[in-house]
Amino acid sequence: MSTVENIDNKKRIDKYIEEHDCQQKDYEPVFVRGKKKILTVYSLPTEFLYYNINNGRFAAEYREIVRQEGGLLDPHDPKDAKKIQNLLLSLDPAQTKLDKNDFLEVEQRQAGIITVDGYVIDGNRRLSLITSLFEETQEERWKYMNVARLTEPLEKEDLWRLEGGIQLGKEQQQKYGPINTMLKIKEGKDAGLSNKQTANALYGVKEKEVEQILDRLRLIENYLLFNNKEQQYSIANGKDSHFVELQHILTNTKQRGYDHDKITDIKHAAFQLISEGKTHQEIRKINQAIDAELISAVDEIIDAGGKIEPSQDMPEKKSGLQNYVDKVVDDDTVDGEENDEREEEEDDGELTETDTHFQNLLDELNVHKNKNHISLLLKSAERNLKGIDVEGNEFGEEIKKPETKSIIQKISHHLQKLQKKIDG
Repeated sequence: MSTVENIDNKKRIDKYIEEHDCQQKDYEPVFVRGKKKILTVYSLPTEFLYYNINNGRFAAEYREIVRQEGGLLDPHDPKDAKKIQNLLLSLDPAQTKLDKNDFLEVEQRQAGIITVDGYVIDGNRRLSLITSLFEETQEERWKYMNVARLTEPLEKEDLWRLEGGIQLGKEQQQKYGPINTMLKIKEGKDAGLSNKQTANALYGVKEKEVEQILDRLRLIENYLLFNNKEQQYSIANGKDSHFVELQHILTNTKQRGYDHDKITDIKHAAFQLISEGKTHQEIRKINQAIDAELISAVDEIIDAGGKIEPSQDMPEKKSGLQNYVDKVVDDDTVDGEENDEREEEEDDGELTETDTHFQNLLDELNVHKNKNHISLLLKSAERNLKGIDVEGNEFGEEIKKPETKSIIQKISHHLQKLQKKIDG
């Protein structure tokens, strides 16, 4: 939008303002290129207003619709505009219901902001609510929306600053959500803003975090590709903390000199564990094993990642996958609140290949943490042995496996050493 995109609509708005007493008493302050500007607020027909498809609030969800529809939506097309409206209303149905009731009681509390030719920079969701209320009630008052109109066309960078400053710069605004915030930051970088400029325009984001956030977005997009779900960001909803943990893991492996293939295998194993429903606290265990230098435990995860084969749910394992090891961050920590709520656990049943390796890592990590608590380790070993059903039908077949016999021999050897220690 570096120039006026819709000359005809600009003229329509100009003509309407000239011929109607639509100027409101309210004025909207905005900052453009570091300077404060006061915009006049008008009550304009909603038919003059167009949804901003680049709006950061619903960027991830919009990309999924684009993928489903097979192309971009046109906000000028009434059918596509309806799809965008429904998307905005469905982002938070409970909040939508509350907001509609609020509109019915007090009407529009805050003006939106539009470009000179009618594209909504701030207020897309308000436009969807007002349009919906007119469809439901047919009341004349819902044919109009109060909007502050910019007086000149802006460059892409200025529009991003304005939208970012308005929507991500206020605590009371409905939260973007982690993924949409990441996409908004990426849009700013693509518009040519520096990390410092991007951080200054956003609420609660520090300059050093910008590159970390972009790295995390690349990691999430890699995860979507891994699951053959490109652009389907909803697959990663609620998993931001998982990828924070994975960033820490990848940073740690890089700093410790792990080679490319091992880092790739660890990353793929972590992707698989995330897909299988592991919590971010569980993913963190991988980093704990790396920190403790439990080589055999980390090797379990490396082996698991190396064994992941292409399936109908994942793209073929080709050079693209092997080269998708994202640039990891240099900082040790990533600020931000973690979601400590545990996800629903998987149904009990046979462990997957990856989960089996992961459980082996957990066992070794537990032994390491309790290495000075002999009684705890012995009780754990006794419980595990007691859990084996020697009379069960599967025991006979399992006991015949060479690896099972080897493990039993190792257990027997350890018991003999303990017995000698006890006998003195």
